[in-house]
Amino acid sequence: MSFEIKEMNAGGIDPIAVGSYPVRVQCIAMYGMQPMTEWDTGAPKAPEKRMAITYEFPTETIERTNDDGTVSVLPRRLTKEYKVSQHKKAGLMGVISALKPDAVRITDLLDCAGSVTVGRTSGGKAKVTNVSPIMKGMDVAPLMEGSNSFDIDNPEEGAFKRLMPFQQEMMTKCLDYDGFADEWLPKKEEDNSDY
Repeated sequence: MSFEIKEMNAGGIDPIAVGSYPVRVQCIAMYGMQPMTEWDTGAPKAPEKRMAITYEFPTETIERTNDDGTVSVLPRRLTKEYKVSQHKKAGLMGVISALKPDAVRITDLLDCAGSVTVGRTSGGKAKVTNVSPIMKGMDVAPLMEGSNSFDIDNPEEGAFKRLMPFQQEMMTKCLDYDGFADEWLPKKEEDNSDY
């Protein structure tokens, strides 16, 4: 393994730059009850119902070279995990009020346009630090590959296979996981990051 920082990033792709970007909600994944730990000690704490929203950046793309030598242009995406809570100060409620205040179901957020601020984790990875409404009068390009939603309580194979590999892995960590995806999971090691 190399000690070069550039070789440690996800598949050789630099993280999206810090700043504000127009986005659309590309994916909503309900992870179910997840085991939790204290951030500083790693000690177990009460499990929480978790979910994730994947934001697609229509103004940002990456190029990936396929095994056959062809190049694919892919949309940049960034996923943020949330605790499922209707408390008015919960992060998820802030996203709903920013993107679609009249939403009845969480899937009403799919394809909604908004603006996100991208920051950095202590390890240098990109993270969503804020979600706000899109500026009035601003158009946001459509999703490149359509939207997706997955609910662990109602698993569908097609929706599961469209999730990012790290999201598929999260589903298998759910405390209520009953093995529904054992046959759906990829058999080879794949890149486990957003792009």
